[in-house]
Amino acid sequence: MTSPYFIFDFDGVVVNTLSMAYEISKQNHPEITIPEYKNMFTGNIYDAKQIKNANTRSNEIKKFFSTYSKQILSLLPVDKIESVLHFFPEKPTIVSSTITPPIHAFWRNITSDTILVTSLG
Repeated sequence: MTSPYFIFDFDGVVVNTLSMAYEISKQNHPEITIPEYKNMFTGNIYDAKQIKNANTRSNEIKKFFSTYSKQILSLLPVDKIESVLHFFPEKPTIVSSTITPPIHAFWRNITSDTILVTSLG
């Protein structure tokens, strides 16, 4: 059953992953700056010049999320988000472009519970 409550987005709303994700991305693109990295998320990320090649993109995405999935568990939730989550009478659904497994793992890490995730990524 789907919850009538939604949290739109995960990265930056529930947990701030910018620094971690930027550092992971720099492994493949050492020349990228923070402003360029942030700009990748304006519009369609797949239009970004750093990930235009489909084969490179697929391999990079797998490598990125492999590292991301491990490192996210060391991060803390955004300040005050846990108190906001207590206002929901039911568990909310998280809608995100991030793949589902790290969101589930992070959520279980902070709540010892499961949550429904709709991944748009």
